[in-house]
Amino acid sequence: MLAGRCVGSVAETANRFIRQRCPHLLKFLPKNFGFGLGLDFRESSLIMNAKNQRKFAQNMVFNLAIGFHDLELTDMQKADAQGSIRKLSKYSMLIADTVLIQSGDEPPDIVTKHSVEWKDVSYFINEKNDKDIMPPQGKHYTPEQVESQSAIMSSRLRERSKACAPDRSSLARNEKQAELMQQKLSVKRSEKSSAWSQQGQLSSRADILEVDVYQHRPVH
Repeated sequence: MLAGRCVGSVAETANRFIRQRCPHLLKFLPKNFGFGLGLDFRESSLIMNAKNQRKFAQNMVFNLAIGFHDLELTDMQKADAQGSIRKLSKYSMLIADTVLIQSGDEPPDIVTKHSVEWKDVSYFINEKNDKDIMPPQGKHYTPEQVESQSAIMSSRLRERSKACAPDRSSLARNEKQAELMQQKLSVKRSEKSSAWSQQGQLSSRADILEVDVYQHRPVH
């Protein structure tokens, strides 16, 4: 995702990489790998698929989304799974982030500044009880398991906090869109006003010419 390169190159590179490393997963790759963020949340002209020939430009913002759809779960995989996962036959996975295009050959900026270590981004939801993180009687958790359970609770609290808080980013985006739309309408009104003014001037000149010709017309 470098300035000057085609938007479609993302899909082509992803397909080539999977074809070389894990060809059996190629059929599970999505056709689109994200989209551009602009005046609309999802810019239809900046969909990252193999057909898009538009160019990346500095300061463009994209939602890059990479994953696999409808992967099949084998019986062996389900045997070691927890909860309702054992009842599934297929699953999907998706990793997404916001990317800011830089100038020249400078790599894009990943906007989210957070650890991508598996222990920091993964957790298991206890379907039976959200409150019980204590080990059953007679059983002791290892320090790693305690740390994992604490991370789960912290993640849940953050999610609940976000759900209760107002969506400030969405509000700011809507205000920005309204501001840009007002600017666009103002430019259009100014252009129309200028065109009307010019037409009025031409009309006045035409009237003057007609009057002049009429006044100098000989009378018989």
